[in-house]
Amino acid sequence: MKPKIRIFITLAIIVTLLCCLLFSGCGCDHEWETATCTTPATCKKCGKTEGGLGEHSIKNGVCLNCGKNFIDFFAIYENCGCSDIWAEVGEDYLSVDTNPHDFSDSTLSLLWAEDALAAIKEINSKLGLPSYLYQEMVSTRAIDGRQTYAGSGVNVSWRFHPDSGLEVRYTK
Repeated sequence: MKPKIRIFITLAIIVTLLCCLLFSGCGCDHEWETATCTTPATCKKCGKTEGGLGEHSIKNGVCLNCGKNFIDFFAIYENCGCSDIWAEVGEDYLSVDTNPHDFSDSTLSLLWAEDALAAIKEINSKLGLPSYLYQEMVSTRAIDGRQTYAGSGVNVSWRFHPDSGLEVRYTK
């Protein structure tokens, strides 16, 4: 092969490589938006993404971005001083009964009521529920039937009867 052709081919390869290096980027001075649990870091200008998904942004047990529920009823049960006499817990629920044995004698029905009511108030607080909700619960009459509240990533239902006390159920 002639030296001129060899030089020409070498220069062509070098020019091609330089062009690939210079023009392979988008030419954007990226301004990155923070990654979330649903999207990786994204450039505001060109839309290019980088890296993996970010962390969940959790408030009151619910991710503000994807809506996933992170409420840990077992931890709430432990932290609010619940007793297995008047409270029951599962992966997706927590129940509190102020008169678990349905004593009709008001003296006996008060055995656990004070602790259970304090726990209900604390549970409501831990779940980020509005403060008025506790007042609505303890003001419920038997004639009102089952009451409900949905919000803050949790559903709450409760009922009251003079013979069975206040029964509250929290669900995801």
